[in-house]
Amino acid sequence: MISFAGLPHLDYLDLCDNNLSGRIPSNIGAHANLLFINLSNNRLHGFIPPSICNLTKLISLDLSYNLLSNGFPTCDNLAKLYLNHNKLTGPIPPSLLNLASLKVLDISNNKIMGSIPKGIGNLTSLEWLDISSNQIMGSIPKSIGNLTSLERLDISSNQIMGSIPNSMGNLRSLKFLNLSNNQMSGPIPSTFSKLISVNIISIKSNQLNGILPPELGLLVLLSYLDLSTNQLVGGIPPEIGQCHSLSSLLVSDNLLTGRIPQELGYLSELYELDLSKNNLSGAIPVTFSDLYHLLKLNLSYNSLAGRVPYLAAGVISLDRNIEIQMTYLHVKHTKAENIKV
Repeated sequence: MISFAGLPHLDYLDLCDNNLSGRIPSNIGAHANLLFINLSNNRLHGFIPPSICNLTKLISLDLSYNLLSNGFPTCDNLAKLYLNHNKLTGPIPPSLLNLASLKVLDISNNKIMGSIPKGIGNLTSLEWLDISSNQIMGSIPKSIGNLTSLERLDISSNQIMGSIPNSMGNLRSLKFLNLSNNQMSGPIPSTFSKLISVNIISIKSNQLNGILPPELGLLVLLSYLDLSTNQLVGGIPPEIGQCHSLSSLLVSDNLLTGRIPQELGYLSELYELDLSKNNLSGAIPVTFSDLYHLLKLNLSYNSLAGRVPYLAAGVISLDRNIEIQMTYLHVKHTKAENIKV
């Protein structure tokens, strides 16, 4: 059992990365000067005592990586709240939506159920929101677009349905977006063109349909794009070739058709390209010879034909295509067993 008795002036408490077990003592709320509590990476279990919110000066609370199963502290002045990797259950409490100063909320990897509250847009100070790997259902509320200070948004690995709201395009400070491993449908909003700060977008393993928006080409800071395992149709827009920071482009296992645009060969930072399991046709663009940083290229399970240009990739997969001719294949710094045809 942890005890904090006899420390009336305590304002900073850090006991992380120990082997502490037992429960958080209910008298923790008696230490009125506490500003910072970090009890992460221990074996604490049971409920989070409500008395913790008697700490009116508390601005940072980290209880992550424990075995806590009940309680959801919503202390008025909190700026950072980490409850990730516990065993918390139940819905997100409405009282959470009153924390006007909250900048970081991480409740990922729990057993939280219910839906994302419509009032989530009230938390306008949020910069980091991670609710991934829970059992959250319903749709993403339109009010998410009110979180204009948000830099990281992770809703992956839940049971989210419905479409991506157009209002998400308002998140112009967003750098990281992960909506993967859900059940979302509908198109990718063209308003994504407004995500001018975004570096990483992952929406893989959903049921998205519609086309790849040409407006994605306006995301000049985008370095990672994963839209694999959806139901996207149409062609690959040549505008993607304007994303000059792109290092990973993954759109495998969709319903894409048409030719591979030569503009993809202009992505000089590209090191991973996976267009497999679509219905792409035509030849591999000769501009792919200019992809000198390319390490992984997967074009398998399409309807490509023609000669293969000089390729500098380390691992190449071209199998299950039509009449691929290897006459001009030259793989730089690799072994023959890394080539799959």
